[in-house]
Amino acid sequence: MGGRVEVDYSSMISAFFYPINLDNPNTSRSELPRLVAASQTDGLRRIRSDVLGLFKDGEYKKKETINWQNVVDMIVTRYSDRLKFIVQDETSELAVWSEIKLLLDVYTDYAKVDIPSSVEKCANHFLEPMIPKTEADLLIHAAVFEVSHNICSTLFKVREILNDGEELEKGVNKENKGIQLIKGLIRELDWTTWLECGKCPYDEVCFVAIWPWGAREDHVSPRCIKRVDVSDRRGYWDWGQ
Repeated sequence: MGGRVEVDYSSMISAFFYPINLDNPNTSRSELPRLVAASQTDGLRRIRSDVLGLFKDGEYKKKETINWQNVVDMIVTRYSDRLKFIVQDETSELAVWSEIKLLLDVYTDYAKVDIPSSVEKCANHFLEPMIPKTEADLLIHAAVFEVSHNICSTLFKVREILNDGEELEKGVNKENKGIQLIKGLIRELDWTTWLECGKCPYDEVCFVAIWPWGAREDHVSPRCIKRVDVSDRRGYWDWGQ
């Protein structure tokens, strides 16, 4: 946005903050949350009230906020490429081990190994400077911590597996066992960075389904296409999609 617009995350109101039903009635698209099934008793009235409450004084008041997008971007930047690298078929066990060490050594006191403490340090690494000031800050902080903790605990589990001599004696493929944990983590995170096209030729554009254009596969697998071919991409926005 080039600094032209400042998003006040600390005053954010999100349906994810409330105990309401966000299930998509279209079971084939369950990954896309919807408010269709939510009722007044589920909290829609509370959400509307809270939105109106932001402007109850007649004028929105600017205040110091936390840029949570920057915090999330730092976490994604640290882990996104490395997680994908770890699960590539051509990545050797030595390379996997090196990446795990690179990611975790900074949180490990080898003089007195304490895994739970190390996981907490890892999960809080990008959150320590952040001091929540609003209810929204507290909720976002909790969500970011939960995701970070999941990433860190999974990585420490993989390191433990790779370090386990008993697994080797039992004939267990330690690398494969660890890779499966990382693949599960990647599926759960489902970051958009893993859908990026990379650099396209100058006469092409990285295309994702955007109204009114886009085929079904364009939503899940964006790719570089010729600009003149964009208008021919149809199907994603048909009824029920």
